[in-house]
Amino acid sequence: MKSIRRFAAALGAVAVLVAVASAAAGGAPEARAAITPDYRHALQVVADLRKYPPEVPLVVLLGGSSQRSSTVSDLSLTRQVRNKVGCGMVAFNLGSKERLLTTDRRLVGLLPPDAHPIVYIGVNMGRFCRGHMDPSVVLPAPSSLAPTPKSRSIPSTDPLSVRRKQQMVGEWMQNRWPSFVKNYRYELGVLESAVKRSLEKGQHPVIIDLPRNMAIIGHRLDRPLDKYHAGCRAVARRNGIPYIQFQGQLNLGNRDFRDLWHLLPQSRIKWQRQLAATTAKLLKRYGMTPAPTPSPDPSASASPAPVL
Repeated sequence: MKSIRRFAAALGAVAVLVAVASAAAGGAPEARAAITPDYRHALQVVADLRKYPPEVPLVVLLGGSSQRSSTVSDLSLTRQVRNKVGCGMVAFNLGSKERLLTTDRRLVGLLPPDAHPIVYIGVNMGRFCRGHMDPSVVLPAPSSLAPTPKSRSIPSTDPLSVRRKQQMVGEWMQNRWPSFVKNYRYELGVLESAVKRSLEKGQHPVIIDLPRNMAIIGHRLDRPLDKYHAGCRAVARRNGIPYIQFQGQLNLGNRDFRDLWHLLPQSRIKWQRQLAATTAKLLKRYGMTPAPTPSPDPSASASPAPVL
């Protein structure tokens, strides 16, 4: 019996040490980031970017699954932006399911230090509900080759029925609104600290509002929407960065969404087209594209008259 008690005590001591180590690393001992395939992909891309910093402008998308399902593929987004700016660049969508804002803050600090990327931080109502969790981020060993935008895209399941989508609106207010109210101020602070860290690293952070199915939502979620929109505008204003909201320009309807937040594959084309146009403007705004070559002056090219 004594040996069992000693063994239990030893296990308890180990658990305490693990918790302390986790807290020292910045992670809550009760919280562990779920290593989904998309999150594993994001970590690998960051590790590879650190080893092989791109020689062309870099654009990174951070956020949850709504961010991840907002683009067709990294390759097609890169090509669209390149066609608009007329120079090389690379874009990587690093969104993943149930991503914490604290994780995005850590990833901002792990991006290659001399790349000075545009960093889109995606926001929606769900990102303000999670609370005080800050799991550590451990990057894998880098690959043997530099990362390149791929045609990899996220699969999509069949859309939910209109009735089910309408039910989800009521369920959000019933189940998640209390968490939003409780954690909103904390999460908004995390968002601002991520923005500040990005600025300190010489990056160009951009807060971007993610897709939502307003055809179903209507005015039923006005309270959380109005609250976090106002908060994001304030964070952007205080830090002198853009807060991008272009959903209203796209004429998205219920048929574009699988549920309330995730675009169907055919509808990602619409979102990505606008994202590419916005990115091209930002690249020019931040001086990340080469200056256009001036047209030759005909008078300057003419041979001067000989001096006799």
